[in-house]
Amino acid sequence: MYWSQPFGYDDAILAGILLDARRMNARADVSGALVCRQDVYLQLLEGPADTVLETYARIRRDDRHTNPTILTSRAVSARLFGDWSMLHDPATSWMWSPEEIADGALERASATEAIAAFEALGAKVATSAPTCPR
Repeated sequence: MYWSQPFGYDDAILAGILLDARRMNARADVSGALVCRQDVYLQLLEGPADTVLETYARIRRDDRHTNPTILTSRAVSARLFGDWSMLHDPATSWMWSPEEIADGALERASATEAIAAFEALGAKVATSAPTCPR
């Protein structure tokens, strides 16, 4: 799980990110979720450790964001987003406010707090119909 700051964020850039992620992740057996809006990307990647590390290395080279920072890395027994090559969540209401992000909320965020946010998102999508490509 990592966070970064969008660079030049708009709908077209986000669509390109999601298209690339879904295509590449499906090939690599990587799943996950991207929580994003104009001031933050927060992404959880799941899969075999080597492919997740390769995926993160590719993401680090992407110029559509800056300052990628790992929040946590751990082995899990089950995926939260196993049916999704990349779920998109626009983080409009449940996450830190833009003011909190600007004030350094991500720098202070604990891995436990971020994991809890993704677990809540996973529970939410598990009980609802898909609204975007998996």
